[in-house]
Amino acid sequence: ASGGRKLQVPMPTAPARAEGLALKWIIDAARKRSKAQPMHRKLAAELVDAAKGMGAAVKKREDMHKDAERNKVNAHLRVVSR
Repeated sequence: ASGGRKLQVPMPTAPARAEGLALKWIIDAARKRSKAQPMHRKLAAELVDAAKGMGAAVKKREDMHKDAERNKVNAHLRVVSR
């Protein structure tokens, strides 16, 4: 019987993917803000918070970096395609 656990191996993110993730996280964070505000105001507030280094999108990025730091021990398992 095979089994085991799935290991997360940190890898660099391509610039285009990084930009796409950032935009996705900002939009997701804006959507989760107060339902009473229109989307354009929620998005503006999230962008201002992101520029200040605050907000849910920035926290998501920081959490992702912390996870990568914790999983650095698995970096030697990365498969390099040529």
